[in-house]
Amino acid sequence: MHLFSDSIDSSPVTFDSEEVLGEFGGKELFTPYVNYLLAENQKINLVSRETSPADLYRMIADCLIPLKTDELTDMLKVGAKLSLLDIASGGGLPGIPLALALRSVGIEPYLTLVERTGKKARFLNRALNQLGLSGQVIAEDFQTSVNSGPLKAMTGSFDLVCLRWVKPDSKLVSVIISALKPTGRFVYYAALPPGVSDQTDRSVRLRRLHRLRRLFRLLSTFSYKLSGDERESRTLTILSQP
Repeated sequence: MHLFSDSIDSSPVTFDSEEVLGEFGGKELFTPYVNYLLAENQKINLVSRETSPADLYRMIADCLIPLKTDELTDMLKVGAKLSLLDIASGGGLPGIPLALALRSVGIEPYLTLVERTGKKARFLNRALNQLGLSGQVIAEDFQTSVNSGPLKAMTGSFDLVCLRWVKPDSKLVSVIISALKPTGRFVYYAALPPGVSDQTDRSVRLRRLHRLRRLFRLLSTFSYKLSGDERESRTLTILSQP
């Protein structure tokens, strides 16, 4: 599914959350993660305390949208090994759902989760063990880790780098792009701020991206909604090396 369009007034794509989950093992695959995260959320602020199981399943479906695009399907080869970096992972979104989904289609993921908050980082370590996922947790700020920590030698290391709901500047984008393998992808998830329309957001986002085109190749950018949450639009942008 190729979803890129420079047309500012293109309508958001609507995805059915249940169908998205069904393509990658179904809700049952993600239930252990949902149950564990919500139980731990009573002690650690991983997601909003008002988050219900239905809300969390919808959030997980949101994390999986990139796997439905042409720009990532070339990575979905049975038996492949895939290195995945999730920056500012928090409660493991989107990294853990992506890793579970990849494993369900016969791909071996190795997760690197970067989370500077100690309590959340410890939760992520426990979650990897609980879910049987291969990976590591870096319990420090991403930029610090790049400058002097475990990610200092990360150039060209990752097939997939994800950043969710954290606004990147040009310096951060440059560092992320340098972390990609030649065939790697950077996926940026964004939520629309209150009061901002799809058209306004798309216009601003495209102007910003075009100013930074020297840093990367823009593969796809689009607005979308999830069934059951149609009032809130999101945007997804997929980039690669120039």
